[in-house]
Amino acid sequence: GVIHKIDHIMPVYEPDPITVVWDFCNYPDIESFVNTYGASKNLGDLFSSPLTNREYPVDLSEDQLDGNNGTLTSILYKANAAKTSYKTWRKVGFLKCAYNSSRDKENNKYDAYMNTLLTLNLGYAGWIQLQTPTIIKGKYKVVFYYASSISFKNYYGAGSLTKFNLDDYQKSIYMWKGLPAKFTDEAKRDNENASGLAEDILWDEVVFDYSGRHSFKATMMDINAKTSGSYRQMWDYIEFIPISD
Repeated sequence: GVIHKIDHIMPVYEPDPITVVWDFCNYPDIESFVNTYGASKNLGDLFSSPLTNREYPVDLSEDQLDGNNGTLTSILYKANAAKTSYKTWRKVGFLKCAYNSSRDKENNKYDAYMNTLLTLNLGYAGWIQLQTPTIIKGKYKVVFYYASSISFKNYYGAGSLTKFNLDDYQKSIYMWKGLPAKFTDEAKRDNENASGLAEDILWDEVVFDYSGRHSFKATMMDINAKTSGSYRQMWDYIEFIPISD
């Protein structure tokens, strides 16, 4: 071997920030849980199986309305009283989307990133807390993507207040406010009856001082989460977009 003389301490390598797409259902324990349910119903690996003409909900809450399909550790939540039936929309649920139509079996009607959604029926002041994937330290813009359909049309005017925390950052937004103009699919932006994916900027800029995972929490601040018989939220993913100095 060859011995090299070093005159100074080598700097620690720090990779540049990259865009991170964090799908809310993309956790190993959720995938395993959903696939165990799928196997019990002869649906195969439901998490990643091809789309069909049916939606498949799977209860991820402690209620186990769809059976005990394993142990989940990635989700913390508190659910309060809600008028929406848990048999229709679980407190915390996984939703495998249906295909768009018999002529379009490759895409789902919500434009969900991985054909899956995390559904929440937590009541007023109910909350959910998750850990992000590992994110390289740096400065990021944070964009939130969630599903909408005609059943949310009443919220397109005033929106639905929801509070978000990312470590020490806090932001409250009015979900669904401004739709259909906020649909990611431009073809749907003039159609109030369309189903699709909406986007809201949670933070124009956050700074992570270290590379690692971060705490993300959301709290339902709309009284409709308690009093409406159809209220729920349907989350798809968050995008962390690097900001150059």
